[in-house]
Amino acid sequence: MRRKILITLLVLTTVALSVYSASKADNYYRETRKNVSLFSEIYLNIIENYVDVVNPEPFIQAAVDGMLDELDPYTAFFDQQGTERLRDRSRGEYGGIGMRVGLQGAERRLTVIAPFDGTPAARAGLRPGDIILAVDSIDITEMPLDEAVTYMRGLPGTPVSLRIERPGLSGTMEFAFKREIILLHDVQLSTLLEKNIGYIKLNGFSEKAAIDLETALVDLRLQDMAALVLDLRSNPGGLLSAAVDVSDLFLPLEAPIVSTRGRNGELLEQFSSTRAPLLPPGMPLVVLVDQGTASAAEIVAGTLQDHDRAVIIGVNSFGKGLVQGVINLPSEKTLKITKARYYLPSGRLIQRVEYFRDNETLDHELSAMNISGDTLYSTSHGREVLSGRGIIPDIEVEAVTLSRFTGEIWRQRKVFDYLTELEIRQQLPVAVEVSESLLDGLSIFLADSEFKLPAAGAAELDSLEAIINREEYPETVLVTLQQLRLGMESNLAAEFAQYREEVSRLLLLELADRLEGSSGRVRASLRQDPVLERAMDLLQHRTEWLSMLNLVVE
Repeated sequence: MRRKILITLLVLTTVALSVYSASKADNYYRETRKNVSLFSEIYLNIIENYVDVVNPEPFIQAAVDGMLDELDPYTAFFDQQGTERLRDRSRGEYGGIGMRVGLQGAERRLTVIAPFDGTPAARAGLRPGDIILAVDSIDITEMPLDEAVTYMRGLPGTPVSLRIERPGLSGTMEFAFKREIILLHDVQLSTLLEKNIGYIKLNGFSEKAAIDLETALVDLRLQDMAALVLDLRSNPGGLLSAAVDVSDLFLPLEAPIVSTRGRNGELLEQFSSTRAPLLPPGMPLVVLVDQGTASAAEIVAGTLQDHDRAVIIGVNSFGKGLVQGVINLPSEKTLKITKARYYLPSGRLIQRVEYFRDNETLDHELSAMNISGDTLYSTSHGREVLSGRGIIPDIEVEAVTLSRFTGEIWRQRKVFDYLTELEIRQQLPVAVEVSESLLDGLSIFLADSEFKLPAAGAAELDSLEAIINREEYPETVLVTLQQLRLGMESNLAAEFAQYREEVSRLLLLELADRLEGSSGRVRASLRQDPVLERAMDLLQHRTEWLSMLNLVVE
């Protein structure tokens, strides 16, 4: 075993060193060899001499994780299961039965959130709220979410069975399936709003993102779309190639889209538009972004901003401007490694540089030429844009935020449980509308479930109580603390009344999700959306839209 590990380490060392020029990095070579040798000696001595038997695989995994923690947040090592999930996200499809699941309730039990339409899960009659106990007779109740999901996925055509506990029924239920190809659609919703303004919610960048988006755009144009809102909020990104293909749909032929630069600023790749735009150049376009807009989504928003093709509305995006490459390792393992930074047509870098500062592992002197934060650049028509800060919107509009009370109802999934109970009693509404009686019912459900809002500062009070007990303060001090706790506790009825409108909106979204799936939830969210409302107002005043982009006002 020792010989095998040494050979592996020597091979890895040779591969690592081959990327550098010997004439420029003799010292680097020597340091690398010395440290790999030191690492291998420490590892092997622990494996062979430690008082307890050390499991080699998780031990080396811990060492790898420790190394990668010193780099950026996106360089990561994946085991076989993680590798397969990474491939699924990139392909936009997987083999399975087709449903959203999550850990629900105080006991964090694996629960069906929603079956996807037309999939084995939907055809078999799985319902939101069903609790999954076993997969192919394997108890998954104590498994992490990712591991349990892996058991449900597999090759299309292969069988899989689930044992289910359904709220409101005694005993368990058995379901048998044959896995199918489940398509993950990047376009979550495409619809025509008032004044013939199109709306498309794009929630990812898989290999099929541009195809899905092009289909949606063609359909909206056939409905006489006059302007478009492209919603990239909460879009975590995906493939760089998908970002290029999506940008290609909106830009003129040969317009630069993005470039990537590696170590020492070396230009690696340049991407430009290869086709005529799918939309007329003068058709008004708005892109919505928020703090969840990242990576490939920022490339699209940024390049459309740099070319003055779209007005960006929302709040500052996430700021991920690093390009990852995938290296396949033995035993179906994968290393996802940051190999470059991407730069927009104006020359700006989107990446926030926090990971780089105060990091002694990275060579600041050699890499500083690659970091360009807080530098001003110009769009095609002379508007100033800032580097190193994500995508800063042209119009800043804050989204609706939840109060602590409503946020806790959402965090504890109380509305989901309430709707599940209504479904059991066959009292679930058939339309996506929140009546006063439905809302009052939620208030009663919360009271019956003994829902409590943890007091702000509860953790601090717990620490204070521990000190009082440890230091044996007089009983009167502890009584005073308990009185303080009681004074800080919320009154459920009063808080529900105060935030009734906010809770009603949360109930509307959950009901839409239950009745119409994730696209229904997005559609319902558009009813009270200040960011979309500002976009709609701008698109109905084309002169203002042109003026914001420094275009000629017709």
